[in-house]
Amino acid sequence: MGYTHYFAYDPNAESFVAAWPQMVTDALLIATHVQRSLGVRLAGGFGDGEPELSERRIWLNGTRSGDLHHETLLIDPAPPKTRHEREPQGGSDLARQDLERRTDRAFVTGFCKTARKPYDIAVTSILLRCRHLAPDAFVIASDGAWELEWQHGAAHRESRSRHAPAPVSVVEALFEQTESRAHSSLAASVYDGLALRDQVASRAASAHRAGAGGLA
Repeated sequence: MGYTHYFAYDPNAESFVAAWPQMVTDALLIATHVQRSLGVRLAGGFGDGEPELSERRIWLNGTRSGDLHHETLLIDPAPPKTRHEREPQGGSDLARQDLERRTDRAFVTGFCKTARKPYDIAVTSILLRCRHLAPDAFVIASDGAWELEWQHGAAHRESRSRHAPAPVSVVEALFEQTESRAHSSLAASVYDGLALRDQVASRAASAHRAGAGGLA
């Protein structure tokens, strides 16, 4: 399939709704940083124009100029629409089809194949920041290894450089967000991550009910 990142989130979760304005603000800071400080060119979802980082959605790609675009990163805070209601978002048909609500817990799943192109640093940094802001409602997984690409950059394998822009470094520099170097923030798959969060939520609900029963 090519070098791809996967994500899932619950747009109805209280933590996601509360964090969404901050996600947008921080995505804008990340986009500004990677363009001005790292020299990475970003565009709108179709590879032209400007990225859209607004209350409506996070929607970006690399630029078509120089073939630096690939698939679109789309994070939409609204509940998913039916296939007939959706407007074109860019990316592959598979990516659009995969942006579906999970019937068991209202999670939206999506993926973004960057093919290790320069805009990957914006995609991964934004995903990592979103996970930090709503850890119980946002899950990420990746073809990249936590100890390699996420700490040393997507171009690390080709360039053999340990100083390429890396998402862990970007979020640490911009937000003082400390990520464990030894323990991955990635799920084995977004579905594994969702299952884990379902288990945690179920245990918390059970404990709450037991506590309420004890007070009755």
